[in-house]
Amino acid sequence: KMAVHGSSFLKNASIYSNLVDAINDCARVVATCGRIDHGVIPLHSSEDALQWLLSASPNKSLAIVFGREDKGLTNEELQMAQKVISLKASAKYPSLNISHAVAIILHELHSYIEEHGKGIFYLGGSKHKIKKKAEQTACDEALQLITNSNQD
Repeated sequence: KMAVHGSSFLKNASIYSNLVDAINDCARVVATCGRIDHGVIPLHSSEDALQWLLSASPNKSLAIVFGREDKGLTNEELQMAQKVISLKASAKYPSLNISHAVAIILHELHSYIEEHGKGIFYLGGSKHKIKKKAEQTACDEALQLITNSNQD
């Protein structure tokens, strides 16, 4: 299953064998963490981390790293990012499904772009200049791709 216009994201996707290679050319990297036992790694609000991420020079590659559905990111992987986001969830079960975490982060990313009038949308470490009306479409398509892939 696939989003109506989502195939362009998949066709342009790069597949890496490890996280080091995937983020090698990224000037700024933000990772997500849903675990309580993340060690001494400082956690940031999504608002602060995404604002910092988007304040980078427009010609720089950026990354938002999400963990595995079953166990998230390791502490070693979290330490490869300059900022780590923790989304507030239940104290009894702090982790979110990856599709939900991605949906929340993309929504907050879109909201920040909308509020600050930025005409650039970042997805998968690549910069996409798009018009305001297309921002929501791009977020919707990315979310639909993620949701559909989790149903397979």
